[in-house]
Formats: sequence, C-alpha cells, structure tokens
Amino acid sequence: MNNFFDKFEKDQKLNLFTGDFLSKITGYPTRLEMAESVLSDIKQSAKGYIRNIHSFAETSQTYLDAVVSSKKGLIKHIREIFDLKHHRNVEIYSDIFNSGYFESIFTMNYDVMIERLFANLVSVSTPLKPAKAVEGKIRFYKIMGTIYNSEDIFLTSQDIRKLKVLEFYKEFFNNLRFELISRPTIFLGVDLKDPDFLNMLDFLLSMTKNNEQPVYLVTSTAIIDPAVADLINKYNIKLTTLSEKELLANLHTVIDADGDDVLRKKLVR
Repeated sequence: MNNFFDKFEKDQKLNLFTGDFLSKITGYPTRLEMAESVLSDIKQSAKGYIRNIHSFAETSQTYLDAVVSSKKGLIKHIREIFDLKHHRNVEIYSDIFNSGYFESIFTMNYDVMIERLFANLVSVSTPLKPAKAVEGKIRFYKIMGTIYNSEDIFLTSQDIRKLKVLEFYKEFFNNLRFELISRPTIFLGVDLKDPDFLNMLDFLLSMTKNNEQPVYLVTSTAIIDPAVADLINKYNIKLTTLSEKELLANLHTVIDADGDDVLRKKLVR
C-alpha cells in the first residue's frame, strides 16, 4: 500500500491540526471527557439547557449560567483534570517534528505537552498573544488558548463567540488563514461528534473561500450526521481511508526511509 505522504513532493510543507485522538494516546483528556467531568457537577434541573452534551463549550456555559461556580472555579476544575494526567507516548510528537513535513500545527486541545517538551522547536501563538514567525521553528496555534493563563483561555460557548467576532483576536485568525491558504492541511484524529470542533472547522474554512490548497481529514469517527456530510462537501474536504494509527505509522516510515536515527521505536502498537 502506498504511503500517504507519497502524494506530496519531498520539500512540500504541510499544516497539521491535532485532534482528540492525540490527546487520548498521549494521556490527556479529550473534550468529551472534560464535558462529562463538568456535567457531573451540574444539577439535573440545569442539564436540560444543554442542547448537546458532547459540547464542552455548551456544558461549560451551563456550568457558569447555573452558578455552579465562577469562571475562576471552572478553570480550576479543568486544571485539576489535567493535573491528574501524565503524558505518555511523546514519541508520536517526536515523529511529527522530525518528519520535516510540518510548517505549522493547530489544536483546540488544552494540554501543554508540546510547549513544555518541545519548546525549542515551536513558536507558540494564542488568540491573546499571536506570535510572529520565528525562523527554524514550527508555528504552534493554540486556538482555545492556554490552560495556565486565566486571561488567555477560552472554554464556554460565549468565549467561542467572542473569539470569532472580536477585532481583538483578528490578528491570530488572520495568521491562521494565511497558513491554510499557503499549503495543504491534515486534520488528524478529530472527533466528528464534537460540535465545538465542527463549529470551529466551519469558521476556519469559511475564512479561506476558493482555497486551492487541499484539506485532508483523518478520523475514525463514522460520518452518520447529514450536517457533517454537508460540511465536508461544502469545503471539498478529502476523506482518507487511513486510520489515525495508520497515518502515524506512515509518517514513521517516512522518517525511517530518510535514514533518521533519532527515532527507532515503533510508535503505533
């Protein structure tokens, strides 16, 4: 079977969006797991206001609206979830960085593994602090901000609305738009049942109308919702036949073929 990366020229650079799959296998909570944790603190009478319990943003908004706690308390709750986790399988990110394919990485995840373990390889950009390009570093866009800065974290439905409309965050999203129109993008391990991701995907791709750069989707989520199918067709997103593990194995094979001696572990077991 051909390697997925054979379709690209040797010097072709790509964008990578890292989804919940990478959170799961590196030991951090997915957005759904965070939603379930927050939901457990909300009284039954208030849970009915949540239109989609798969939405971490909606669940967090209800958490605040039902006065379960303050925004500060919500942030503390989420931090405690992360503090209980310990990263593992960091070699997966080593493969991503050592492949030489990726010019930029985007994520809606809140973990800080990349900026802590690969600080010398990335230039971190958040909506509050959009970073300039740094030569020799991969641009790393944390769309929902960082968990350890209360002023630069976006959790609720209202937070997402502000992200999308306020002029204050326009530079960050203009930078993201430039990445999307500059090279192909791979959305890896995303959850198509997560309405927050689908909302953000629609917003990001709407900024790049008539974009000639292809967008690839690598996910194990079955597409059974007509709205998801419509979104994929709307932006001509290319579905791959590979699973997330198969694509990561393809990436590892590329590195081995290039004679890279840095990584010799089989990452996908």
